[in-house]
Amino acid sequence: MLNNSNGTLVVKLGTFQTDAGTLSILDAVNDRAVVDVEDLTHVEIWLNQLVNAGTATLVVERTVDGVNWSQVASKTDADFRAQNNDSIVLPLEGTNGMPLHAKMVRATVTVEGADGGSYSLTVSGRQLGKFA
Repeated sequence: MLNNSNGTLVVKLGTFQTDAGTLSILDAVNDRAVVDVEDLTHVEIWLNQLVNAGTATLVVERTVDGVNWSQVASKTDADFRAQNNDSIVLPLEGTNGMPLHAKMVRATVTVEGADGGSYSLTVSGRQLGKFA
């Protein structure tokens, strides 16, 4: 955590709901990581490409109630630079640039090629005052 006049910056790692491949890495179809962001505002979703290989598709979603999910983005291996340890940052915001609230965000691998790229999910944001 980092404290300054704009609040406390918090970084959270994804917790796995489904992990069919290597432990704690998004690297197999249906692998899913979830992060609780209810206490954050100005959320940024970080998809981290750990190993550049294959053709993967990751679907990022958010929920405001923990039940109904809506898609935020769909990213493929081609959206990352062709190198290991690259990241894509997705601000959780509306079309007007204003922050969107969510209870949780998640990333799910929907396609994974035979070459086996691997990914992780991290979220950052400012902690809301009532949770500080």
